[in-house]
Amino acid sequence: MKEESKDVYRELQEHLHQLPTGVPAAKSGVDIRILKYIFFEKEAWVATKLSEIKQTVEEIFEKLKDSGMSIEELQETFNTMANKGGLLVKIREDIKKCAKLLFF
Repeated sequence: MKEESKDVYRELQEHLHQLPTGVPAAKSGVDIRILKYIFFEKEAWVATKLSEIKQTVEEIFEKLKDSGMSIEELQETFNTMANKGGLLVKIREDIKKCAKLLFF
C-alpha cells in the first residue's frame, strides 16, 4: 500500500507540474511530503483527473464514472479538498442549473 501511495502522489506531482504554476520534483522528496499533507490518497487520485480548465462536478463525474465512485462521493471529496484549500470551488448561478466549477 505504501508504494501505491507514492505512485499516486508522484502522478499528482507530474500532473500539477504541467499546469502553469508547476510543481517540480524535488530530490529531497519535499514535493511528495507537501502533496501528502494537502491531499488524502483518494483526493490525490481525483486531482490527477482535473485540469486547469474550469469544470462542473457533472463534467468531472463523466470522466470518472467508470471508477465506481458515485457523484455524491465525488462531491464530498471535492468539499473536503476545498475545505483544506487544495481546490478552488465557485458556485455559478448564471447557468441552467446551479453547478460548482472546480479548478486548481
